[in-house]
Amino acid sequence: MRIGLTGSIAAGKSTVSKHLGELGAHVLDADLIAREIVEPGTKGLSMLRDAFGEEVITPNGALDRAAMAARVFGDPAALKTLNAITHPLVVARMAELSDLWEAQHPTDVIVWDMALLIECGAWEHMDAVWLITAPETIRLARVMQRDGCTRTQALARMAAQMPEMEKRRYATEVIVNDSDEAALFQQVDRCYSAARAAAEKAI
Repeated sequence: MRIGLTGSIAAGKSTVSKHLGELGAHVLDADLIAREIVEPGTKGLSMLRDAFGEEVITPNGALDRAAMAARVFGDPAALKTLNAITHPLVVARMAELSDLWEAQHPTDVIVWDMALLIECGAWEHMDAVWLITAPETIRLARVMQRDGCTRTQALARMAAQMPEMEKRRYATEVIVNDSDEAALFQQVDRCYSAARAAAEKAI
């Protein structure tokens, strides 16, 4: 059973992901995989060098993340190129790791913790998609507090993402994080129990 876990900025996806791991789910973090697929000697790093040049490579042969960020900032075409290279590699690696885990643990729930699950098409590989959501006013306050940014900056970051209403079209479960952790985890526990039961029934 593969669950795609996603959510808009400051909705609480990371909190839910950690809790799912504590419940026994096998969680794959797309952010960690994204770093793995561009390590020195990888196909991903080679492709980035070909696309962006030596300016994004450090003297010791690693990806210069600051230089890459500066290169794609404000340049939609460059960002599209970066995503076109990295997203398929991340999805392929997560699928590979999922296959390996499922071969040994066929009744386990595997969670893909992925902010861009829908945008990069990874949702198509899932048995279910869980969307963590929260009212915009709450998310705005969380972003401002967490990142120490202004209201305008926070709104800009939120606006840069796929609208939450659009994400709801792909979700099989919508988990609302508008109260405390106890209320959030009650929803997550219910969804996880159902997923475990479905995974065991499928064998």
